[in-house]
Amino acid sequence: TWETAWSKETRNYDVRTDIGYAMLNDICTAMDEMNRFYRKVFDARGTPKKCKLEAYRDRKEFDHFNPDTKKAVLAFFVPSETRIVAYDGTGEGRPISDFWSTLFHEASHQFTHEVSKGLVPGWLNEGPAS
Repeated sequence: TWETAWSKETRNYDVRTDIGYAMLNDICTAMDEMNRFYRKVFDARGTPKKCKLEAYRDRKEFDHFNPDTKKAVLAFFVPSETRIVAYDGTGEGRPISDFWSTLFHEASHQFTHEVSKGLVPGWLNEGPAS
C-alpha cells in the first residue's frame, strides 16, 4: 500500500513507490541517467533542485491520492513543488515502456522549468518533453 511504500533518495530524486523494491531501484537508476542526459541537453549548470517522485502501483491508487487529476493523464509535474507523480499502467494492459517514457517526459518538464525565468508557453514546455 502507499502507506508502506518504499523510499530511496538519490543525488537528484527522492523516490517513493509501492510498485516494488526492484522497481524502486530501477526508477532511481533510470531517472538519475535521464537527469544527466537532460543536464547536457538543457545546458543546466549548478546543483539542480532535488525532485520528489511518486510512482503509484495503479490508477486507482493514483486517483485516490490525486483526486483532481483528469482521466487521460498518466503522470504530471508540479513545478511549485518540483514533484513528479505517475502510476504503473501495466494493470490496464499498457506496456511498461509507457511508464518509462512518461517518467522521462515529466522529467523534461523539471528542466524546462529550471532553466526558464517565468511561465513557459505550453507548446514550448511540451515540445522538448515529447
